[in-house]
Amino acid sequence: MKITLSPSIIKIANKFAKIPGVKKLLKPLYYRYKERIYNNRNEQFKNNGISLLQLFDKIMVENNIPYTVFAGTLLGAVREHGFIAHDMDIDTAIFYEDRPNNLIDLMQLHGFILHHRFAINDGSIGLEETYIKDNVTLDIFYIHKDDQNETYQCDFHPELGTVTWEDSMKKFGYVRSRKLQLPANHSFIRLPFAEISVSAISNHDEWLSCRYGQNYMIPDPNFCDRGSNPHIVEEWLEADYKVF
Repeated sequence: MKITLSPSIIKIANKFAKIPGVKKLLKPLYYRYKERIYNNRNEQFKNNGISLLQLFDKIMVENNIPYTVFAGTLLGAVREHGFIAHDMDIDTAIFYEDRPNNLIDLMQLHGFILHHRFAINDGSIGLEETYIKDNVTLDIFYIHKDDQNETYQCDFHPELGTVTWEDSMKKFGYVRSRKLQLPANHSFIRLPFAEISVSAISNHDEWLSCRYGQNYMIPDPNFCDRGSNPHIVEEWLEADYKVF
């Protein structure tokens, strides 16, 4: 049985979970439901992930758009030569200066639908786009450069006191961003990835070491995304969030 969890259901569930005593009362039912959602999404990803990454690669190559697999997908490419076990989406990145004005049209032409977009100063300072095709999400992060020509990327989260990005926008008018000051060379190599190959920044070892630690080649079930990483500015600028 396939279950689709709509944004409205997620919002309602998150609000109920904040009521004292409700989360504990519904815990057994919640975890059974969550497991079914996870298994369904995992099945969709396993069935379609490689073919969609291959299609994305084809779009980028045919249109001369340099890109890199990124974040967890880059980690999987280097460590597993494929997706890591708990991956549920495809992470990619493009240098902001390489982003063509018709990128959304190119993606939509091949069936990728823009779902939402985070932007700081209309994207010139920070940008992330999420596309969906065949029930799989593909994130495009954008690599920017600061005044010292150092590269950085951003990710985004709701402001404290809210659960979802929509609630954060409604209550505060923005979402929060983190600045990931991670070195990304503007040069690329090909890496094997399952039965295909993908593009990656040439200094992927340096990037992964800064992002996940020097022992990134060893899976760490206790890895915490939030902590004392000196390369990450946890609370940076306010960002806009738009759903399409």
